[in-house]
Amino acid sequence: MPSLTLRKVLGTAAAALLSSVVVPLAAASDVGAAPSSDDVTITQDDNTNGCNGVRTTPGSENTTKVLVGGTLVPGGTAIFEISFPFDPTKLTGQDTFKMTDCVFIAGDAFAKYFITGVPNGTSPFIFQITLDIPEDADLGANYCNYVKTTENPTAPQESNRKAGPACFRIGGDIRVVKVAEGDGSLTPLAGATFDVSCVTPTGGETVPPVVITGLSGQTSFSNGAYVASGVSATGEIAIAGPIDTECTVTETVPPPGYDLPADPTQVLTIGRNQVTGTFVDPLSRNDTSIVTSATSGTVGDAVTDTATLSGATVDASGTITFSVYDNSECGGDPVFTDTVDVDGNGDYTSAPFTPDAPGHYFWIATYSGDDQNKPSTGSCRDEGETSVLTAPPTHATSASSSHSTTNSSVPSTPEPSHSVASTGAGPVNDELGWALALIVLGGAAAAAGRQTYRRLH
Repeated sequence: MPSLTLRKVLGTAAAALLSSVVVPLAAASDVGAAPSSDDVTITQDDNTNGCNGVRTTPGSENTTKVLVGGTLVPGGTAIFEISFPFDPTKLTGQDTFKMTDCVFIAGDAFAKYFITGVPNGTSPFIFQITLDIPEDADLGANYCNYVKTTENPTAPQESNRKAGPACFRIGGDIRVVKVAEGDGSLTPLAGATFDVSCVTPTGGETVPPVVITGLSGQTSFSNGAYVASGVSATGEIAIAGPIDTECTVTETVPPPGYDLPADPTQVLTIGRNQVTGTFVDPLSRNDTSIVTSATSGTVGDAVTDTATLSGATVDASGTITFSVYDNSECGGDPVFTDTVDVDGNGDYTSAPFTPDAPGHYFWIATYSGDDQNKPSTGSCRDEGETSVLTAPPTHATSASSSHSTTNSSVPSTPEPSHSVASTGAGPVNDELGWALALIVLGGAAAAAGRQTYRRLH
C-alpha cells in the first residue's frame, strides 16, 4: 500500500497543505496494481474559485468521504478517506481522472487542490488524503473537506461524482485537555493515560464514524462503542463524531509527579458547538502516616493522646484533630475533641481530657494534609489508642471501741484470758460442758480455761 507525499511550500503560514494521498485497492477480488508515485500528482490552485461548486448539497452526495484520523488540533493533521466506484472502461476518451479538493474553515473556502491520476485497477478505489491544519486555526472552528471527481458536470456518471463533506471542529467536537492544578494558562500537560468510550445515538457503527485522536492507542469499535486507550502525548484528546454521541472519558494514570483529580471520569456529549472537558491534576503529595499513644489512669485523672506524624515534608502544615469516643465502635458524636497545628514531622499531644466515669475511651487522630502532603488517619481501637479509666480505691474506716463507765460500787469482773465457747449444754462448770470444750478447743486451751474459771469462782 504505497503512499505519495507531495509537499508544496505555500506563500502564507496559515494556508492548509494537502500533504499526502494514499491510493490502495479496497477489494481483494479486484486485483490490480495500485498507482505509483508517478501516477498521481497534486497541484494547488492559486485561488479558491469554483469551490462552492465542489460543495455538495443535500442529496447530491454519491461518493463516500469520511474523517478517519489525524490529530485534529491546530498545527496537526486531518486524514480523510474517499471511497467511490471507478470503472475505467466506462470513461470514454479518458485515460486519467481528475479530482478537485476544496478545504473550508468556518464556512469559507481556504484552499483548492487538483489530484490527477491514472486509473489502473477496477472499482472501488479508496483515497486517503491528509491535510495539515494551520497553526493559527481557531479552536472550535468547523473544518470541512469536499471533493468531486471531475470539473465537467456533463462527464459520464462514472467520473462525475461528489464526495463529502467530511467535517470536524478544530480541536475536536469534544476537546479533552489535561492541565496542572494552579496553571492559569491551561497549558496542556502531557503524559496522562486515558480510557475513552463513545456510544453513538444509533448504538452501533455509523458513518461518519467516531474518531478519537491524541492517544497512543487507535480507535476501534467494540461491544457497541467506539473505544480508545493510551497515553496522551500532547495533553489533548480530540473526538469527532455524530451529534448526540455520548463519550465517557476516564483518566486512569496521572502524569509523573501528579495525582489523579478527585473525579477522574467525565461524561461528555457531542453537540452543535465544541464541548471541552478539562482534567485538572494536583501535584503529587507525600504519603503520610500517623501513630498514636494514649495514656490511662483513674477517674479524676486527665488523659492525653500523642500522635507521631511521619512521611510528611519538613515544612508540612495542616492540623491534627484528636477525637475521643465512649464506645468501641466510635459511633455518634465524640465526647471530646481537640485540634493542634502541624509544623513538620514529629510528636503532637492533645489537650488533657478528664473522664467522669470509669471505662474504656477510644481515641482517633486525623492529619488534615496540605498541598504537599496527603492526609492520614487512625482507626477506632488502633493499638495504643485506648485510655482505660479505673474507679478510685475505697478506704475502710476502723471503728473505735467504746469504753463503758462502770458503777464504782460494783466491782468489775475481769474477762477471762481465754473465752470458752458456749456449748449450749449448760454452765461452763458443768462437766459435760467442759468435755465439749475439750473437744472444741483442744486439751491445753480447755484446761487453762477451766483453771481460770475456778479461780474467779
